[in-house]
Amino acid sequence: MTTAVLVLSATGCAQLTGKTQEDVIVWYMQKPTSDMSHQNMVEEAANEIIYKELGVKLKFEFVDSGAWAEKKNVLISSGEEFDIISDNGTSFVNNASKMAYVDIGEYLSKYGEDILAKVDKNAWEAVKVNGKVVGIPGQSFYVPYNSFAFKADIVKKYNIDYKDIKTIEDLEPILETIKQNEQGIYPICALANTPIPMQFSDNEVYSTVSGIMFDIENDKFISEIDSQWFLKRTKITNDFYKKGYIPADAISKTETVSEIKSGKYAIFTGRRNAEKTSSLYGFECVESDPTYGYINSANILNSVNAVSRTSKHPDKAIQVLNLIWKDRNLSNLLAYGIENVDYEVVSGKGTDDISILPKSGNEVKWSIWHNWLGPLWDQWDSTWNRTEALEEMRRLNEEASCSPILGFYPELSELKTECAAISSIQKEAASVFCTGSMPDYDAYVNTVKTKYKDAGINKVIDTMQKQYEEWKKTKAED
Repeated sequence: MTTAVLVLSATGCAQLTGKTQEDVIVWYMQKPTSDMSHQNMVEEAANEIIYKELGVKLKFEFVDSGAWAEKKNVLISSGEEFDIISDNGTSFVNNASKMAYVDIGEYLSKYGEDILAKVDKNAWEAVKVNGKVVGIPGQSFYVPYNSFAFKADIVKKYNIDYKDIKTIEDLEPILETIKQNEQGIYPICALANTPIPMQFSDNEVYSTVSGIMFDIENDKFISEIDSQWFLKRTKITNDFYKKGYIPADAISKTETVSEIKSGKYAIFTGRRNAEKTSSLYGFECVESDPTYGYINSANILNSVNAVSRTSKHPDKAIQVLNLIWKDRNLSNLLAYGIENVDYEVVSGKGTDDISILPKSGNEVKWSIWHNWLGPLWDQWDSTWNRTEALEEMRRLNEEASCSPILGFYPELSELKTECAAISSIQKEAASVFCTGSMPDYDAYVNTVKTKYKDAGINKVIDTMQKQYEEWKKTKAED
């Protein structure tokens, strides 16, 4: 069967190259996994559906993760012709601000019926830049969460009531027990880029600008270093570091997954799903019940598909994306690959709700996460996400509160020098705060506060506040 598929794939590739560029929708995306060698056969199978429906074909251009940021810059600055790009975060906002992406509002009205019907209602605000919808947000779990994961053998050995742990303070007696009794095991994992989980603030949320938060109660922007929530969290981390619960060399460690895989940490950041956590790290884990924060722009912008300003046929680009949102078989084909080649059907064969077993490890030759394509909630049941987990994520998205600054993107081009300096300070300080590895906490806080002030953080905050007041007026008018 594989041989037959490969023959078809080669034929399909020839057919594709025989078409003019006008007939091909080119989609740039960061390479989802290291081996995507089944690309030709997957595209051939997908294009049988797409060409029949729309008269065009789809071609992915995958870029290695290390070169992705630079490739995006080159694509946009050079004016290269392409149709769709999967962007995210501040990169999406910055590129949209440069007018690199098409205002797709009119195209969605004409050709995006299924996109409009399925995209989560809270997500559209995050993809508006300068008042225009310039991207399609992929479905995902938009609610930030924290949970503590524990090595199951440690929990069993000390009879830890892990479900009842709600705050970082609840960990103290457990950490001390592990320190005193477990040789070669660190009580908790805190690394240069991985803070200890902590309950979210009810009153403060991060803005989209490095080092600056938003005080909800007082409706104003503040420096991170003036946030009471941030100071409480980092003070406790420093206390844990001094007590030896965190490795002395934690600030030099940045590879979170490999560190936890080593098995030398008793407690670490959870993934809200013990099964997935255990699978990721290679040993049995249990997790505390998660705590949740506000839906924010950063979580929604984890995956956004935009149409390039250089596209010669943005209408067809939207039609291709809409077909992916419409056709569950197509979206799962593009995500999982070919049946009996990239995955096997475990149950429900011949129905709309099958359960599958995808290839894993070195056997993976194709995979794209569903939220990178768009419709996560249409994912077939698999070890990637169980249907029950997807339904729970969707429910929480619908019930969660949104950050009051969701979709607010300040224009700070005249303050590039200040923003760059603040970002540099924040990046340097983050590793110290994440690990708590400062000898004198109060002295270090004052040093960072002075650095922020000298870099011009108050000027940036004042500018953001003024723009925020104007943005609120436009929101009220809407």
